[in-house]
Amino acid sequence: MRTNLAFNRLLTGFILLIIVMISLRIIFYQNIRYLSIIWNLFLAWIPFAISFNFKQLPVKNKVQQLLVFFCWLIFFPNALYIITDLIHLNEDTSVPIWFDAAFLFSSAFVGLLMAFVSLARAENYLLHYFNYNMVRVVLIPILLFVSSFGVYLGRFERWNSWDVITNPFALSADILHFVGKPVTNYKVWAITLLFSLLYGFFYFSLKILPLLFSEMKIHDKPTPKKDNKV
Repeated sequence: MRTNLAFNRLLTGFILLIIVMISLRIIFYQNIRYLSIIWNLFLAWIPFAISFNFKQLPVKNKVQQLLVFFCWLIFFPNALYIITDLIHLNEDTSVPIWFDAAFLFSSAFVGLLMAFVSLARAENYLLHYFNYNMVRVVLIPILLFVSSFGVYLGRFERWNSWDVITNPFALSADILHFVGKPVTNYKVWAITLLFSLLYGFFYFSLKILPLLFSEMKIHDKPTPKKDNKV
């Protein structure tokens, strides 16, 4: 409970910092270009919020479980998507590039934090139904691959999560085009695979870091001084 509270405070601090940076861009440079980042962060927060429900899902109600997990999966790419906003650094503006680099990196980092915390909760949820190797070696990579494809659809094809409901036929047709002609659309799958590997390395690195810090804490403890009394 304390760890969740500390993380939520850290997250709130990060978001407030991003809002301050956007405000500074508007006040000093009269530039409102990155206001959309706030919307992107909200979309990244949705799967993070949904993942809170994984612990509380009734075991016997399979329909509710599938519905919650499906909603999480539909919105999950939004949390990974923010890292692609770094392409805006190429834009020519009056704002110093170092400022925008710090701003966009902070936004991407917050998005990835929310993404990987929600993915860890999804992983714990899946462990109730599958063994450890199945989840870690098969299901998590599949989820990252599917979500990376979702990032591609959002960044390059300009699809949104809610198009699953508002425009399902056109979205399905687009997806089937890419799936049905993988050789013709090799660039799509190359980008998807690259994103998958990138997110995978990020995710598993973050899972290893606490263990590394824990080991360092143990090994770095000062050895007690021996009493030299005769």
